[in-house]
Amino acid sequence: MKNETHNFRKLHINSKIEKSKSNTNCNVYLDELVRIYNEEKSLNATLPTKIKNENNQEIIEALTTHLIFTQEHLLRLEDFFESINYKINN
Repeated sequence: MKNETHNFRKLHINSKIEKSKSNTNCNVYLDELVRIYNEEKSLNATLPTKIKNENNQEIIEALTTHLIFTQEHLLRLEDFFESINYKINN
């Protein structure tokens, strides 16, 4: 009986440690996604001005393509955050 109790406690403690590690990994992952989201929002705000002020057609096309990809990234990130009920604090 003593061995069974000891093993249960050991399992319970290990489970708590694993959950703690998992939560920490999850927080790091979410923090990184929020950082990326904020960078994409910043690009989304500044690229239109850069496009407007540019004279070189190739650069305009490249920046326009980049803006489209940036907007798609934002939508995917917003969909992901919504799917996990995660509120982004801006």
